Amino acid sequence: MFNRLRFTVDDGIASIVLAYPEKLNVLSRELLADLIEAFDRARAAAARAVVLSAEGRAFSSGGDLSDPSTRAGDLSALLEDVYHPTLRAMLDLPMPVICAVNGKVVGGACGLVLACDLVIAAEDAVFDFAFARIGLVPDCGLAWLLPRIVGRNRARHILLGARHIGAEQALALGMVERVVSVEVLASTALSVAHGIASQPSFALGLNKQLLVQADSSSLDASLAAEAEAQDRAGKSDDFKALLASMDNRRNP
Repeated sequence: MFNRLRFTVDDGIASIVLAYPEKLNVLSRELLADLIEAFDRARAAAARAVVLSAEGRAFSSGGDLSDPSTRAGDLSALLEDVYHPTLRAMLDLPMPVICAVNGKVVGGACGLVLACDLVIAAEDAVFDFAFARIGLVPDCGLAWLLPRIVGRNRARHILLGARHIGAEQALALGMVERVVSVEVLASTALSVAHGIASQPSFALGLNKQLLVQADSSSLDASLAAEAEAQDRAGKSDDFKALLASMDNRRNP
């Protein structure tokens, strides 16, 4: 049973909805524990894609400043206990995660969003990189993620300046793939998920694994991983079915 989110699986798509709108989906320990469990359930259900979204007027107000670890200044414990396991659980999923972002996305929630494979933003979405403004440093992997998305100099400007980035600017920077009206945000994300899920799932998982590994690998290591993954893909039932359909001159 989830207390801070809703989880469903329909037609191969796992839907995870942050459902703590009265607290603007603050990243509490309870919510993040629910999120890890939801990722585990998506994996167990053999979902072909995951759509992550949120209820209310904000995607997330970021870190829970009322958490005892935060109040005690023991923030490393909070990161190691819940933030980092949540990030790793999502990155380790064998299926793509499509994030549908509405309203404010504050602090660590920006890292959670940018770690997704594809991000669709509503026109009212605003990324608030508030850390420097409140005397903290970027967390939830942002110092690693953001430079890889927007470039080193832009990332420094955003993080050191505690910038607010609106939806259209986020699109121009490559932080999101598409900007749509609030009214069609959910349907657009679901349509994108179905389009991705229609592809062979085994190869999709290998594609995601390669991309995640490549971010921290040398070229030689990446090429070696590529060769291994392609060998596995070439031996898969999906690819064998494709070859058989070509031999029989029919659609796979």
